[in-house]
Amino acid sequence: MLELTVESGVGDAATPNPVVWLDRSMDGKTWTSPRTRRLGRIGEYGHRAIWRRNGRAKRFEVFRFTITDPVKVVIIKLEADIV
Repeated sequence: MLELTVESGVGDAATPNPVVWLDRSMDGKTWTSPRTRRLGRIGEYGHRAIWRRNGRAKRFEVFRFTITDPVKVVIIKLEADIV
């Protein structure tokens, strides 16, 4: 499980439900298809961006998070539950 804690509920009239993308790479050059999560609609302050069922991560795997929507982005922390 990966949880990206961000300031949620930052949608606005132009972008009502902004998105964050997660993709993975073994070499930093080629990337997997992105998996998306929402950052929360206007006023959804308790919304959480969680990716579950990620499979096994290799030892030197890279995770990349991308937010391209024109909204305020505040990243607070990234938390991983490693079993």
